[in-house]
Amino acid sequence: ANYSYKVPVGKGTLSFGLGAGITVTNTAWSKLIVLDPEDDFILIDSKGFVVPGFSFGTFYSEKNFFAAVSIPKLLGYKYDFGKSKYVVNGNMGEYYYLLNTGYLFNLSPYLKFMPSTLIAFSPGDKVLYDVNAHFRIMDRFWAGAAYRNNRSLVGLFQIQLNDQIRFGYTYDYDFAKLQTYSSGSHEIMLRYEFRYKVQAISPLNF
Repeated sequence: ANYSYKVPVGKGTLSFGLGAGITVTNTAWSKLIVLDPEDDFILIDSKGFVVPGFSFGTFYSEKNFFAAVSIPKLLGYKYDFGKSKYVVNGNMGEYYYLLNTGYLFNLSPYLKFMPSTLIAFSPGDKVLYDVNAHFRIMDRFWAGAAYRNNRSLVGLFQIQLNDQIRFGYTYDYDFAKLQTYSSGSHEIMLRYEFRYKVQAISPLNF
């Protein structure tokens, strides 16, 4: 379940969002093929557990600009082998924080360009980031690319077939360790809007 609250701020809108849900988990470590089958930790199977989850985020947007900060997991969990159950790990130093921002440039009445970036970090851990950019032609064609630090390069294409249907294709090439096992992945997207009040594509940029 998710809830959001919006407040007008200057030329834009500031939104606050809160999410809540549950995660059902069950492990069967004894079925793994391991180097040391006598490892006591591997031989212990956990029962099924249900743990709650919460997330929080803020989002500010104007006509051509957006910025967002979020924490996908407000509660962390780890498996306690001694107690044979999951316990809450409320260490904020292990939280992941996401920063996302972008700006839409109007190059001409028919052409737009939008660079954006997504940064994910946790105190004491490696910073991950995505750098993205795409062109929009007549608000019906999208073409762009993305770079994920030391991991992969992504190419994308989308086309708005009509006011309700959008088709997209993405190719993700991994040049990190997975390169040995994969030559890339393909993703096809088909979006259909069931209800709309205006016979036009949504004018919202974000």
